[in-house]
Amino acid sequence: MTAERRSSDLPRGSFRQAQSTMSRRVGDDVVVAVAGREDFDFLSGPAATVWSMLDKPRSSADLVDSLGRIYDIPARTIEEGVAKVLAHLVDRAALETSDE
Repeated sequence: MTAERRSSDLPRGSFRQAQSTMSRRVGDDVVVAVAGREDFDFLSGPAATVWSMLDKPRSSADLVDSLGRIYDIPARTIEEGVAKVLAHLVDRAALETSDE
């Protein structure tokens, strides 16, 4: 995938699943439960793939590149969606972040 990316629009640093978060795959989807919360998140499609890929630290640019290859979609097309998924999961305390 050689699509040009607007990397300045993507969140910086690396992201990974928070250790206090539990998840379970249900078919192609993922249910995410954050410790201390009474509700949960249900992730499907590329969002479920993002979650699975964050079992180890990854940058948003790496996620965009990998998803582009997996789904055969230009990076420019999916970077906004990746940024939204990351922002949502960080806001819900489901992800840990680092400046690296």
